[in-house]
Amino acid sequence: MKWFHAGAGSNMIWNLVLDETGLSTGGWAQCSPVVVDTKKREIIRTPYFHLYQHFSHFIEPGAHLVASTGAWGDKLAFVNPNGGAVIVLANRSGQEHPLTINIDGKRSGIVKIPARSFNTFVAASK
Repeated sequence: MKWFHAGAGSNMIWNLVLDETGLSTGGWAQCSPVVVDTKKREIIRTPYFHLYQHFSHFIEPGAHLVASTGAWGDKLAFVNPNGGAVIVLANRSGQEHPLTINIDGKRSGIVKIPARSFNTFVAASK
């Protein structure tokens, strides 16, 4: 969120996959979306992976960040090139939260945002 609000137009994942040590080839600790546990021979998709999944699937190339208002703090809103709106919300708390989403005067019903989750809402173009 802070990068987009500061004017970033994109974000690159420097280390997409790391082993369980989290060390890059340069030897410094990183967080990566995918961790390969070489001892257990497992692939772990981290919350970072799921966040990028929300952004890369629903927000299209050429989309623009737009202002969003309301009491919910962890949110970003974008308008895709076709005019459709995309809102990504994070719920960092340990509790489910109900809320109503309003896009251009059209209100959703009450939506329950699960605890510790990312949620994406898409409104079709006009």
